Amino acid sequence: MSASGAWGPAPQGVDLSQNQNAAIIGSVVAIMTIGLSAVVLRVVTRLKYSGPGLAEDDYMIMVAAVCPPSRALHFEWTNDRFDSRS
Repeated sequence: MSASGAWGPAPQGVDLSQNQNAAIIGSVVAIMTIGLSAVVLRVVTRLKYSGPGLAEDDYMIMVAAVCPPSRALHFEWTNDRFDSRS
């Protein structure tokens, strides 16, 4: 497949039609896992070793940690359901 446009033609040996979903999803899942693990460790540490327990920032962190995975799942579900090319 040849591509040309604002960025010019593709470099030699680069196939722009190649599917790279597995590599992209694998790296995103790895980074999300590390981030969610950090949040879980923070909450467990705060509940187990901290005197007053969770504070407002902990609740904000938990909300922020849940948003990207839920958005990714929503995107995947809607693409599977409405994608007629698969």
